[in-house]
Amino acid sequence: MFAHLNLSNLTAAMLHGVACVVCAYEDGDMIPVGHFDGGHFDGGQLFAHEICTAQPVAGMPTVLVIGPVTSDDERADLTSLASDVTDQLGFPTIIGTTADVDVRNFAAVVVCGPALHDAESVIATPMILEAQAYADDVPVLHKMPYADSAPCDGCGMPLTIAAARDERGELFCMACTDDTLGCVQCGDDDRDTEPVFVKGAWLPLCSGGCASIAKALHPSPLNIPEDDEQPLMLGVVAA
Repeated sequence: MFAHLNLSNLTAAMLHGVACVVCAYEDGDMIPVGHFDGGHFDGGQLFAHEICTAQPVAGMPTVLVIGPVTSDDERADLTSLASDVTDQLGFPTIIGTTADVDVRNFAAVVVCGPALHDAESVIATPMILEAQAYADDVPVLHKMPYADSAPCDGCGMPLTIAAARDERGELFCMACTDDTLGCVQCGDDDRDTEPVFVKGAWLPLCSGGCASIAKALHPSPLNIPEDDEQPLMLGVVAA
C-alpha cells in the first residue's frame, strides 16, 4: 500500500508500529499497511491511520478534500469540512494528509483553504496536490467565499462548496440537479442522505436507514445521532 514511502525516513516509533508512517502521530486507531523489509526491524509491521492512507472508497467515485493539515486541529477542521462536501456534493470524501496521494484515483479534488492563486498560499501538501490535480486534468473545486454562499433555490440547503446556476441564475445543489450517487449502501436515490464517518471516509447514506445502521456499527464522536434520533443497534454489538 505504501510502496512510495522513503523507508530511510521512518522513525523508531514508526518501525515499532507505534506511530503512523504517514503523519508520525501515535494517537488514534491505525490499520496495518505493510511490512518493513530491511535492517534490524526486518519484517516489522507498519501502521497508519485510515484517514492518512487517502485511498478512494472501494468501488465508488470518491472526492479528495485538501487543505491545511500540519496540526491535529487543522486535520480535525479539514475532516469536518469533508463532511460538508459529502453532504453538498453527495459523494464519498476523504482528506489528503500527504503529498504522496495519487490524485488520479479520485473523481475530483476540493480545495478548502489557500489555493494556488491565493497570495497566502505556501508550498505544502494542499498546494502540491492541487497542482497535481490540474496537471492530471482532475476536476478541481474550491470552497466558496463566505460572501458567495447561499441556500439552494430548490431545497434550501446552505451551499458553501459548489453549486450550479440555471439559465435564470437560480442556484441548485447537486441533489436537486440529480448529480449525486444517492445512498452508497442501498442505492436509493430518492431519499435524503447524510454524511456518516466510516473507516476514515465520509459516506452519503440514506437518513434513518443505512445511516442509522452505519452509526451503530461504526461509533464515532463524528457520528453523534440527532437529538431526536436513537441509535439503531439491530441486535448487533458494535466493536
